[in-house]
Amino acid sequence: AQIASSLPRLRPVVSAFAGFLALDPVEFGHRMEFVQRDLEALRSIGKQAGTMLQTRSQAAMAGVSAQITNISTAMRQQADSMVQGAVIAHDVLSSQDSRTRFGKDLTASARGAGFREFDARVQAIAMNLNSARSLLLSDMDQVREEAEAHLEELQLNLGPELFASLMQPPLDTMGDRPFHIPINPGDNFAAAVTAQVQLVRGQLAEAPFASGWASGRIESMFRSEISANVSGGWTLQTIDGPVAAQVASLWQETVAREGGLLIGRINTLAGMVQAGMAALRLNALRIPRNPTARASLAAIFAGYAAQLKQIRENSVTDPAPHAT
Repeated sequence: AQIASSLPRLRPVVSAFAGFLALDPVEFGHRMEFVQRDLEALRSIGKQAGTMLQTRSQAAMAGVSAQITNISTAMRQQADSMVQGAVIAHDVLSSQDSRTRFGKDLTASARGAGFREFDARVQAIAMNLNSARSLLLSDMDQVREEAEAHLEELQLNLGPELFASLMQPPLDTMGDRPFHIPINPGDNFAAAVTAQVQLVRGQLAEAPFASGWASGRIESMFRSEISANVSGGWTLQTIDGPVAAQVASLWQETVAREGGLLIGRINTLAGMVQAGMAALRLNALRIPRNPTARASLAAIFAGYAAQLKQIRENSVTDPAPHAT
């Protein structure tokens, strides 16, 4: 039972040893050099891709930081421009009730102007990030293609069965294409950014306007009163900061995560294969160098592999009876 449970990993190793010993030492040495070349290439690809992902992500965030920082300021400017440009009839100032009615209407219009500026800025941010994301993910897709080319060579030189036996969780359940991660630049990222950032707008307080008695008949005080009501809550803390946080979070979830997952698998796979080869001491199969001795050992391992195969087939076709 103990042998049967270890067969899935043991038989491919024994079979691979038989195949490697059937090669002359020089050919086997070249095979191992090719394996090391591909492992080094994978490690290099993973390192370069990690640097690229980090620097391009930082550049993308820096590229929109000025737009994000100025959102609340631009909103206040647009709203205040509408308030200052509104025509206020003399009779509006005559009573607190008339000022309140007029102020409510102007507040709604001024807030609308501020929110239109918010939407325009967010749309520009979303489009800029979408362009940066598309370019980055396209480059990450090229990274995957390059890594898969070396992976294919690695599988061929080690043999598909031995390669599979070296895989540990979580890569042991991903078949022969562990780098097949969906990396889709897509065209819905801009819409996702816009929708995510709208959460910030939805949390902005909109206090109803009510004119105070102190504004009296002084028009400038009345306008200031309206402006304060419209945009008093539009600050770096309520708009710019939360927008920056939402944008960074979405970038991390949809860009850095996909790229990071690919890079992690490349690095993990290279490490697993290297560790597995070291544990099996594959390089020791350069010895013996005598062709007759190598052929004899190859035959022994081939016979052992055949026995293990037979044991496995018997365990499948003739399972142990259940205890009664």
